Formats: sequence, structure tokens, C-alpha cells
Amino acid sequence: MNYLNVLVTIVVPVYNSESFLEECVESILNQTYENFELIIINDGSTDSSLSICKKYEQQDKRITLFNVPNGGVSKARNLGIRNAKGEWICFIDSDDWVSENFIYNFFLESPSEDCLVVQEINKFHKGNAISKKSYTYERFAISNFNDLLLNNSVLANGYTVAKLYNKSIINKYEIHFNENLIFAEDLVFYLTYLKNIKYIHFLKVANYFYRIHNESASFKTFKFEDIVLSFLQVKDRLSKLISKEYWLSNNEIEKSISMFFVLSLYSIYDVKKMKIEKNKRIEFLSFINDKDDLLLLRNTVNKYDLGRKYIIRLFNQNKLNRLDNFLLYYVKFDQIFLSKLKKFFLKP
Repeated sequence: MNYLNVLVTIVVPVYNSESFLEECVESILNQTYENFELIIINDGSTDSSLSICKKYEQQDKRITLFNVPNGGVSKARNLGIRNAKGEWICFIDSDDWVSENFIYNFFLESPSEDCLVVQEINKFHKGNAISKKSYTYERFAISNFNDLLLNNSVLANGYTVAKLYNKSIINKYEIHFNENLIFAEDLVFYLTYLKNIKYIHFLKVANYFYRIHNESASFKTFKFEDIVLSFLQVKDRLSKLISKEYWLSNNEIEKSISMFFVLSLYSIYDVKKMKIEKNKRIEFLSFINDKDDLLLLRNTVNKYDLGRKYIIRLFNQNKLNRLDNFLLYYVKFDQIFLSKLKKFFLKP
């Protein structure tokens, strides 16, 4: 098959991205691989994003614009998937940009329907590159998921972008973004897709530029209920990819799940009172619903440095100081709550 003749659908959800949108769209239109369609979904933007989208739609016939009421990024991406005409689909966020060979490089290894192709990501914060090598650049069998986790940061890099998805696989297995999730919805989609293919191929190219700014998901806080819902979905998908007996022995899974605990604890912590209210403790208790979860919680506490490094990326410095106080309080002075957890879950 001549892959250079294959139609690729690029899906770009847009919400109040006027500051970055033109750079994003221009980078897509400048691709060396020209056989693509660009689906832009304006998700109820209240700034000038819609007028910018309309301008580009008039300039290039490859662009299709949908203007819909705000429904969230998952609903917007699903709309893009449903209307995609291409054999392959990739997603680009409207505040990011790509280099001219972004699409072309996906086809250098002649991708097959049962193989997900992944590129590295260049990350920028305030104009400074903060990238580091994330992958071992080779082809892995999904059946050896434990080895895949050991070699590549699959869970830490569960974002939707910089990946080439096959439309037939998405249609066949009815894969879509869960519109009830507002946290880790991309990771859930990613794990669902991996369950239904045989291989994943990591390319030694980095044509995607991820911009970290105050409106990025990395800087948002989420409600406890949203974190729990996403956590349960991630656990369900993981259980279908790897036996739970490997969970506690796999550092990648431990880190990922432990971060759910760190974020959930932060979400229910009352900064002013320096404590977790009783009803929230009960909610958290129901969240930790088996012995393995308890062990992972303990590991989160023991590996405090790991949690702190992650939180630095999520919150600004003054909030980080509050988090420090919280963790010190929780670990050193709330042993009663921890002992109750242990008695509840470790009883015969």
C-alpha cells in the first residue's frame, strides 16, 4: 500500500484558544504530507476563537468546522471521530503546534491496522524546553504489557496527542472518549485502544510541541468525585491488560495509581482548617476499596518525594507550600485515620 495516498483526519477541539490557535492551525496546514482533512470543533468558545476558525475554513477546503455549545473536550473529540473520513486519526490540542513532518513521519514504518504508532513530545513552559526521553524506540507486543510498562512510561504518557489511531479499530470496537470524565479521559481512551490492538511502535522523532501554561490540564485542580470516577475507569482498563498480581511489583503502575491518591487527598483537604472533614474521610475510605489500594496508599506516603515532584508540575509555589503542610499533617499527625484504614482492610 502506498501510505502517502492515505487520507488522515486531524481532530482539533477548540475552547478559548485565541492566543495560540493561529499558530496551531498554521502548523497543520504547513504539513509536508498534504492528504489530510482537518476537523475543528469550536466547543462554545467565548473569545475570538470561532472567528479565527471561520477564517481558516474559508481559506482551505480541507478544513471542516463544527460550532457547538460547550460540552467538554471528550464530546468534541467524539464529534470529530464520528465525522472523520480518513483511514487514520490523530488529535492535536489547539494550544499546541506541530512541525512540518508530523504526519509524514507516522508513515515511515508502514503502520498496520493493529499497531498504534507513537511519537515523542516536546514540552515547553514559558518558552523553555523541558523535554526528556520518554520511550524506548521500538515495536512492542501488547500481550507483553508488563514488559511494555517496564521499558516505556505508557501510563505517564497517556495523552491523546502524538499518536496515530486507526479509524477501523475505533469503529470496530466502538472506542470513544468517556464524556462523563473530565480527568484522565485521554488515558482511559488510550488504554481502551491498546486492549484492542496487537502492537505499539514508538518512533524516534518528536514533531509535537506541547505548551504548558496556566490553562493547561496540568495546572487544573479536580473534584474528588471526578478523580475517583477516572481512577475506577483506569483500574478497569488496566485489569484487562495486565494481571493485578503485577500491579504492586510494577513501578509504573504504582506511580500512576499513587498519583490518583495524592490528587484525591489534595482535593478533599480543607486548606483553611488544615484538616480533612469527617464526611470526606468516609468518601476517601470508600475510594480505597481493597488491600492493594491500601498498600499503594502506604507507598504514596513513603515515597513522598515522588509525590512532591509531581505536584510541583500541578500547582504554583504558594499552593505547593499548602500541600507541604497538608502532607506533613496527614502523615505525622493523622495516624488514627491510617490505623483505621489498616484495621478495616487487613482484618481477616
